[in-house]
Amino acid sequence: MEHYYVIEADMKILNGWSNFCTFKIGEDKELAAEIWKQMACDKLGLLRLSLIEVGDAMEVIGTRMCTLITFEKNSRLIAKEIFKANNFSGTA
Repeated sequence: MEHYYVIEADMKILNGWSNFCTFKIGEDKELAAEIWKQMACDKLGLLRLSLIEVGDAMEVIGTRMCTLITFEKNSRLIAKEIFKANNFSGTA
């Protein structure tokens, strides 16, 4: 089975949580950990971000809350880091 990491974004709704976005980071555990470490979070928020390891089973590695403004910053960070990893890794 394929093994990779994702960051899922869920929004608080009346009856719980609803997923609205998934960022596929890929197979690189160190990249996933580095992106997660750089991400901002808020004490309160209506958005929940979860770092998930997908393989034989799905394991939630971490969860953070954020506001829409913080989500915007995190989205840019995630996109930038995935772009760099896919286009500039291994180059001098």
